[in-house]
Amino acid sequence: MRSLKNINEDYTKTKTKIAVLNDKLKKLEQEKTAAENAEIVAAIRGGKMNERELADFLRDFKNGGQNQIKPHKREEFNQ
Repeated sequence: MRSLKNINEDYTKTKTKIAVLNDKLKKLEQEKTAAENAEIVAAIRGGKMNERELADFLRDFKNGGQNQIKPHKREEFNQ
């Protein structure tokens, strides 16, 4: 059976590792968000979307990006 001292040492080491990993996870989440935002901006700037397609894209993205956006026909905007 392990002694209380050994258990407390392991407990402290584990708590420290968890804190370090949580900090790392938080930084990675921030980096991921920044990278996603950069990709979105690049896609929008590089795309040939009209106002309606852009609005559909942004709405779909906000809702989790589950639906594929279909381009609208130009005739819809001339009416």
